This record gives sequence, C-alpha cells and structure tokens, in this order.
Amino acid sequence: MNKWYWTWYLPSVVRTIAYMLQASEYNIVSYWQWLCRVQDLRVVSKRNSLRMTAKAKLIRAFLATAYLLLWVSVVILLYVGIRDSHYALVLGGMSVLLLLPWLLSLAVVPLVWVGETCMQRPRTRRTIRAATRKIAQHPGRKIAIAGSYGKTTMKETLKTILSVKLDVAATPGNLNTPLGTVKFAGHLSGQEEVVIFELGESHTGDVAELCEITQPSIGVVTGINEAHLASFGSLENTVATVFELGEYLGDKPLYKNAESELVLKEIAADDPLAYSARGVNGWRVRDVSSGLDGTKFRAQKDEIDIELHSGLLGVHQVGPLIACVDIAYQLGLSPEQIVEGVGYTKPFAHRMQPRQALSGAWIIDDTYNGNPQGVAVGLEFLKQADVSGRKIYVTPGLVEQGDATKQVHMAIGEQAAFCDEVVLMRNSTTDFIRAGLKKAQFVGKLTVIDDPLAFYRQIDGYIERGDVALLQNDWPDNYS
Repeated sequence: MNKWYWTWYLPSVVRTIAYMLQASEYNIVSYWQWLCRVQDLRVVSKRNSLRMTAKAKLIRAFLATAYLLLWVSVVILLYVGIRDSHYALVLGGMSVLLLLPWLLSLAVVPLVWVGETCMQRPRTRRTIRAATRKIAQHPGRKIAIAGSYGKTTMKETLKTILSVKLDVAATPGNLNTPLGTVKFAGHLSGQEEVVIFELGESHTGDVAELCEITQPSIGVVTGINEAHLASFGSLENTVATVFELGEYLGDKPLYKNAESELVLKEIAADDPLAYSARGVNGWRVRDVSSGLDGTKFRAQKDEIDIELHSGLLGVHQVGPLIACVDIAYQLGLSPEQIVEGVGYTKPFAHRMQPRQALSGAWIIDDTYNGNPQGVAVGLEFLKQADVSGRKIYVTPGLVEQGDATKQVHMAIGEQAAFCDEVVLMRNSTTDFIRAGLKKAQFVGKLTVIDDPLAFYRQIDGYIERGDVALLQNDWPDNYS
C-alpha cells in the first residue's frame, strides 16, 4: 500500500473519479490504466477540472451515493460486530473499509458501460450518418490531413494561405475525432470552396473511418512516429493506419512528408508529391534561413521564382510550407497570392510560438509538441539561435512512448546537452533524460521542478535579458 492511499478516502474522491472518467473520454481501459498508475489523488486535476455536463452530473451523483452507502456499510458492520462480538462482521467491516477506494472506483464502470453501449453509441452512429450525408453533398474541395504529428500546423498553414483567394473552413483546434468532425460539419454553410479536415488516430481503422465521413479528394501525410504506440501495439500498425488515407484516395493526390523516416519507407523514390525542404512536385527550394523573426526561402518552378517569408520558426517548416505552396498553386492561387498567404502564416498557439518577456528574454512556447521529431527540431532551432544570454530547455518529457520510453528520453537528454540550463519536471521520465545528459557530458545547470504549474507561472521572472527558453511538451493529468 503506498503512502498516499489515504487520499482515496477524502470526500473529494467523488469529484476526482468523475474527472478521471471524463478526462479518459469514458474509455474504461484508459480509466483503469490511470487508476492503477495514480498515487496521490489530490494532484490528479492540477491542469483541468471536471466539466459539469449532464453525463458528469449523473456520474458524480452515482458516486456520491455509492460513497455514502459504503461508509454506512462500514459503520453498521463494525458497530454490530463489536456490539455482538461477531468477529466475522468486524472483519467484513474492516475489509470494506480497506477496499472502499477500489469498490468506489469500480462501481461506476457498469453504469458507464451501459450508458455508452445502450445510449451513446447508437446516438453517435445516427449523428455520424447524418453528417456523412451532409459532407457528401458539400460542393467544396475536401482536403484530409493525417499523421502522428504536424497535422494541426499543416492544417492552419494551408488554411491561412488558401484563404487569400478562397473561402476556406477547417476543423478547429485538435478536433479530429469522428464526433469532433461531426460537430464541425454541423457549422458548414455549404458555400465553402475548400474544407480541410484533420484526421486523428489512436487505433487501427480510425483514419479509414474518418475518410468515409469526410470523403477527401486531396490528402497529406505529415509524418509518423511512436505516438499512441501503446494503443496501436506496433509501429507497423501505426504506419498502416495513417496510410489508410492513401488507400481511400487511390489515384487522387496524396502529399507525403519525405523527411519522416517511416513515411519515406512507404513511398517510391521518384514520388513527385513527396515533400521536403528541397521541394515538391517540380518546386525547388533554396536560400533557406530561420531565426526568431521567422523562416525565409526562395521557391522556383518553371518560370516562377518567388521569395517567401513565413512567421513559422525553424527550417523544418520549409517542407510543409512548400507542400502548401503546391496545393495552393494547384487550386488556382497566383504566385503573388501565394507569397501573400505565406506571409500571413505565423506560429500557432503553443507550437514553436515565440514571445518576448518583460526582461527582454525570449520564450518559445512549444508545449503542444508531443513527439520525438518535434523535440529534435525544436532543440536544433534553439542550438542555432543567435542570442547573447543562456539557452534554457524546459520539458517534462513525452507521454505514450510505450516500450521506447527509455530510449526516447535518453535521446532527448543527449540532444539537449548543449544547453546552458535544462529544467525538468519531475516524473517517470526524469531519470532517463538525466542519464542522456550525463552520457553526452552535459556541463550546464540541471534543475528538477516538483510543481510545474508554479514554475510556468513564474517563468518570466526566471529568465533574464539575452536568454532564450524553449518550453517543450506538457504532461497531462492522466499521466500523473
């Protein structure tokens, strides 16, 4: 029994368990894994809190009733057992008391299962069928974006560029599930000329299902890595799932990130739609540079020669940008409109997003980054940054790396060894990153933080003029 077991007896456990279910999207397996992993329930909902939806209210009421009944049972069994010297009742009361946290945590599972099976799933199927019909009747060009990483940045970049000439709609934020896509479809007017869908994946068949809903005529595969490896079971399953987009499209255009090793293995060497920092589909890239003011390069195709300046940070953005340039050109934008559109692109929230602190130091917010490739390119940008002060790297590590957890985090440590200071958020990956730093003979300052939220709130006061701090990744509550 761990030293925090007593936190399961606090009255707040009712709200905490309801939050754990909600944050796990009422997936019983994910909820169970979280239950087995968590120790101190007081720190479960540090980043978010329970949203009081109708489902959450019902579950919380059920849990509150179960919590009360379990305590009443304990009191009655102990009272009657002690009064009548009935030691079996005393033992039963002590057993219920000891197992109360698990009895409470598991009591809600049948309720959730029945609700999902008998009510939620049939309703969801009806809603999806209706949205699929609406999308099928929509006259606009439909573009689908799939991959383990880079989907949201590709989607927002493409939308920004195309919007110079066309009426464009795109799924907002990380809305990339069937239900999220359905919700988005409900807001389409039918007048849009282009609709861009982000396709999420965590299990085999997810992308195929979303393709049936969205019915794209153009696709983009942004890159593949170990994300969701625990649910996919193998990288082969991950690759096959992402390329379900290609199977759906058939002979229709599918742009593929040739800078992703796992994508590159799946495509022909002469595939014209394989994009990279060198170009795509006849476009050739040269004169690339990147700094805190954005990324610049020239692109040439036939008689077209244009100079492009994007607010996006890092030379790793050149490949996605040139893919967007070609898609825009194929959809009828002029070179001048493409230059204008690329000029409007800028870092998106929490994705290599720079801001200047009051001290004059730079903070690069990359906290939505959650993959090894993103870590590598972010650190490479930090390494090349021309600054007069310290280079500071802040990270809690990555989640959902499966059997590759140790290897991935040791690599992060090795890659960050050039920094003047590395700040780690204490969790299960800390020792692996520390080992990687040691292996690479890190000579800077290492700081380990126990209260990440307090540190992030005070980050402006932690850095000084001339410093640049890269904040990468987040550690969701359900991995606490």
